[in-house]
Amino acid sequence: RKRYLSTQHFYCNILCLSGIYFNVRGIQLTLHYMIKLPEAHMIIRKIGSTIKGHIIGNKILYISLFLFYIIGICLGAASVNDLDYQQKDEIVTFFNGFTKLLENGDFSQFNLFKLSLIDNIKLIFLFWLLGFTIIGIPVYYVIIGMRGFSTGFSSGLIMGVLGTKGIY
Repeated sequence: RKRYLSTQHFYCNILCLSGIYFNVRGIQLTLHYMIKLPEAHMIIRKIGSTIKGHIIGNKILYISLFLFYIIGICLGAASVNDLDYQQKDEIVTFFNGFTKLLENGDFSQFNLFKLSLIDNIKLIFLFWLLGFTIIGIPVYYVIIGMRGFSTGFSSGLIMGVLGTKGIY
């Protein structure tokens, strides 16, 4: 297609029928593949750009939800320290029983996955329903904060009780 003549290199660009682009530079030969994007890739790119635009347009909302999650984690981790000895002992006993159940393999991984999936689908459906009302906005923040609290409490309990020896 194009020919360039310079003092250092002679470029000869040839487009083959197979769609492989050969670039001949003197003695060197490099292959470049011409990427022809089918419609599926174009749709994926359009969806990606739409999501990116949505995130950029609503970054204050995402940042505030992220802050509520982080605040929930901090409060959950701090609340482990406020438990008295009897409460902490009961939780540790329950936790140790759960880890023994995991070690023995006396549970169905599929059933555990199914329960988790059902709970998350219920939460997504609740978010979808609350999206129709104005009262849904504060409920989002409360639910995200509660998720952060449970993450922080669990992490704080594991680190506080087991310390450096870990779960297994």
